[in-house]
Amino acid sequence: SLDPTFGEMVASGIIRAALLHELVVYDDQWKTIPDLASEIPTVENGGIVLTPDGKMKTIFKLRPEAKWSDGVPVTAQDFIFCHKVTMDEKQPVISRDPADRVVKMEAPDPKTLVVHWKEPYAYSAEYRVLRSVPAHILEPVYAKEGANYHKTGYDGKVSNGPYRLDKWIPGDRLTLVPNPHMETPHYSVARL
Repeated sequence: SLDPTFGEMVASGIIRAALLHELVVYDDQWKTIPDLASEIPTVENGGIVLTPDGKMKTIFKLRPEAKWSDGVPVTAQDFIFCHKVTMDEKQPVISRDPADRVVKMEAPDPKTLVVHWKEPYAYSAEYRVLRSVPAHILEPVYAKEGANYHKTGYDGKVSNGPYRLDKWIPGDRLTLVPNPHMETPHYSVARL
């Protein structure tokens, strides 16, 4: 599966890394750098807020130019939808950690994702903590398919990474082509 909610193979992880940007990635020096996020949330910049009730929230500002390969902007709803599917007990999700640490997600505007955590979580702004899929395409599929969504979910044809899926011949090959709406990262990343 190319769906980040259900994929478990290293091979699919390598392909997903070319199709789907993360909020934050590691560079070749193993330092976190923004990818879909415009900056790394920290306590100092107000992106991580420790609340009086002992909980925490992380605020991600998405890159304004981030788009899916069909030209639709990447929004906070893409992350909120992916989280909703992850937490759906009818879906055969590999792991719900760290998603089960989240109280809720909200989008005060399309390019702002606010994640409310049950408690302070040291990896809240790290690589692979929060995922996205094209909600504008997949929410109607999820509404129609329900418990069978995992059989028809994300197929890689619409991506927000540097490439999109052009052709998939099961058991043979996948062909990726450049995403015309997203530049290839100009940094070196260690994504696996």
